[in-house]
Amino acid sequence: MDQLVFPVAVVGSVATALMIVGMLYLVWISMGDDRHAPALDGERKAETPEVEGDTEGDAPELAESSTA
Repeated sequence: MDQLVFPVAVVGSVATALMIVGMLYLVWISMGDDRHAPALDGERKAETPEVEGDTEGDAPELAESSTA
C-alpha cells in the first residue's frame, strides 16, 4: 500500500499543474475579446433582444400573506 503513495502523488501533481495551465490558457485567449466589456456609450444597446408583449400580465401574482 505504501508503494502507491508516490505514483498517486505524482499523478495528482501533474493533473493539478495541467488544470492550472489550462485555466491560464483560457484566460490568455480571452484577453483580447471584449464580449464582456461594459458598454459605456450605449453602442451595444442594439444587440439586446426586444421583449414583446405585456410582461406584467405574464408574471404570476404573489399572494399577500400576513405574517407576524
